[in-house]
Amino acid sequence: MLRRLLLVTALVAAFALAACGGGGGGSKTPSATKTVVKTATAQPGATTVASTPSPTASEATQPAAQPTATRAAAQPPVAQPTSTPPPGAQTTIGVSLREFSLGLSAGSAPSGTVTFNVSNDGTIPHDFWVIRSDLAADGLPVNPATYLVDESQVNVVAKQPPLATEDSAQLPANLAAGRYVLICNVATHYETGMRVAFTVQ
Repeated sequence: MLRRLLLVTALVAAFALAACGGGGGGSKTPSATKTVVKTATAQPGATTVASTPSPTASEATQPAAQPTATRAAAQPPVAQPTSTPPPGAQTTIGVSLREFSLGLSAGSAPSGTVTFNVSNDGTIPHDFWVIRSDLAADGLPVNPATYLVDESQVNVVAKQPPLATEDSAQLPANLAAGRYVLICNVATHYETGMRVAFTVQ
């Protein structure tokens, strides 16, 4: 009984093996490869992780794109300003000599060359002196013996010799900034009023 049961089992197994093509028969080559995509159903409370596809071999060999540098436009050189000191100022001052006054066209001038246009508009000879002094116009030292301003005690910058009536002359003087007194230094003329203060800036 047992031997018969084993025989039947062996026959059934042999038949099943023949039906499946096992036993060395020719294998069939599938005409197409099927790709099975499994869709996983997310369970409640589960975390979904997105997978990033790996780059292909051709993509991996491509060099990374380099950012394009933007070149700044060249700026033209800026010329530096040059400072050239102006030449010394040149000023003309009119001077009128009378008995007994001294008139000026202006009471001041910028430092530099000042040209005095001196004219004798009086009836007797007059001279003209430019004296640098911080004293008042009427405070210059006078020699009591000669009735003249004492030249040895003052800083005479320029002087014009006596001019006859209706004569004129130009007297240039290079004047630094400071205070000056302009006078006629014919005897007694300074003391009788032929003096005026002048300022150089």
